[in-house]
Amino acid sequence: EYNIYRKTLDNLFKRAEKVGFDAVYQKNYAPRQIIDLDGLVAYLEKTKDWDKVQTSILRKEMELGRALNKAEKSAILNSFVRGYGTKQIPIAKTGYMKNRTIDFIDPEMNQFFAKTNDILPEYLTIVNDQIEMRKFFGKAGIGVEKKITGKYGKIVTDKKGKFLRTDAKDSVGAYVERLLTEGKIDLKDIDEVKKILTARFDEKGIDSYLGTFKNLTYMSVMGSPFNAVTQLGDLGMSAYAGGIARTLKQIPLSIFRKVKLKKSDLGIDKMAIEFSNAGLTAKAVDNVFKTTGLTAIDSIGKEALINSTLGKFQKLAKTSLKKQISSGDIGRKYRQFIVKLENIFEKETKNVLKGLKGDKINENIKLLLFNELLDFQPLALSEVPEKYLTSKNGRILYMLKTWSIKMMDVYRREVFRNIKRGYKTGDKSLIVDGVKNFVKLGVIMTIAGTTADTIKDFMLGRKTDYSDTMIDNILQMALLNRYTFTRGKEDGLLSSLIQSFLPSTQFIDDMWLDIGEMLNDPDDSFRINNMRSIKNIPIGGKLYYWWIGRAADYKEKEAKKKSKTTGIQVGKRELSSSLKSEETKGIQVGKR
Repeated sequence: EYNIYRKTLDNLFKRAEKVGFDAVYQKNYAPRQIIDLDGLVAYLEKTKDWDKVQTSILRKEMELGRALNKAEKSAILNSFVRGYGTKQIPIAKTGYMKNRTIDFIDPEMNQFFAKTNDILPEYLTIVNDQIEMRKFFGKAGIGVEKKITGKYGKIVTDKKGKFLRTDAKDSVGAYVERLLTEGKIDLKDIDEVKKILTARFDEKGIDSYLGTFKNLTYMSVMGSPFNAVTQLGDLGMSAYAGGIARTLKQIPLSIFRKVKLKKSDLGIDKMAIEFSNAGLTAKAVDNVFKTTGLTAIDSIGKEALINSTLGKFQKLAKTSLKKQISSGDIGRKYRQFIVKLENIFEKETKNVLKGLKGDKINENIKLLLFNELLDFQPLALSEVPEKYLTSKNGRILYMLKTWSIKMMDVYRREVFRNIKRGYKTGDKSLIVDGVKNFVKLGVIMTIAGTTADTIKDFMLGRKTDYSDTMIDNILQMALLNRYTFTRGKEDGLLSSLIQSFLPSTQFIDDMWLDIGEMLNDPDDSFRINNMRSIKNIPIGGKLYYWWIGRAADYKEKEAKKKSKTTGIQVGKRELSSSLKSEETKGIQVGKR
């Protein structure tokens, strides 16, 4: 394993060097990250290296005309140990690539740094991002051979085009200027292209305290086997994209790890981009998801989609010449497939077709399948709304909603865009395709979601009312559910809609209500079975709540009463409004 680790880091260095980074190679280099800044400062003050560190801090403070904050001091200290203040100047040499001033971290000093294993995934992601950004903008950061004074940086290049300093916004501006000069975009496109590229390459991350809140919410809302079953609904996307028969074939192959391509072969290690945070609570989320089976079921959905579409593409690539030029459905689908390949691979399209015909999986075919997966799942920054990238702490509003937003994007692309193009061009076949896709998507996703909900009802000891469940699954395509409209009768529809789009605070609300009841009636409320908060405990909380705890008491009482209430029917049982509120806000939101 160590040899693979060293080979990976050495290969990463060579790739960085190839695109113009001038980092100095260190044979046994290991990425580091400071976790105890105060402790490290106190330690360094007693060493010969402190003068160098202090000089760097003072020089930077004089340059900025103000005192550095804690994060900025940490970035400077990181530069001495090749740490990572990597996102300040995205196109420049990353903090990981800076030469160490402190070459050796002794055991006593090691306590102030995170373990290499803990930060290695983030290190690989960040450095790979920098390499790919260099490839995109050019080795010089922007690839423009003239002197440019950046709006946000200082001089970006010298007269020879040599890279001096830039940031993402400078690079985007110069890149768009180059596209305009080459005639690849029009003047009217400049602002839109700049806006898109700046959002993607200058994205704003969420603050750590909100990141912690987000991760705690993920664990409370999604951290149970109950929610893992929800992921079975994703098989609907595989059935739509690759065909029902191919999807059913891939499910057992994925379970027994016999698929041609695993998700790891495409570099996928997260359920979605919104789960890509670092830190202790993020690791806790990963562990909870693995324990409950959520990660495993998600993998089945992803690998079913990857391999079913691979089978579909291989079949299309092997289409006979006679059928390729025919006016029938097969010929039309083949030509659409070729256009798709040409848009992605341009001159390499023939090689991709050759690989598909010969059942050979090369890097281009993996890229094709990754692109196909991105069309249906929010796994990359390119698949989330612009405001998600630019709003920093506003990302909290997208918590547990990126999947539903992606579903709406699928309908936009597969249905409404085809219909619009058909009306615009007079091509009736596009209109027919759009309508067919609408029906196909609606039926498949409703059946998949209803199946998952039926299994969950069984797990929680509830009877299933299929009409109610199907209505819920249809409404969820628009980020809604029946509870939204029921609450709308009491609080007003607009208020209910706004509430449905706000971040889930269920675990906080439950704690607050439990504390209130304890203060009012300590004897009864201290019984664990009366507590709402129990359902927010990861892994077993929801199952306990529904089988033994508060929900079980409600079900028993309502079954005995057999009388009408003011609540909503769930399955064939009547639950009170308060219990339905707990179920919908605490569990139904956990769909994503």
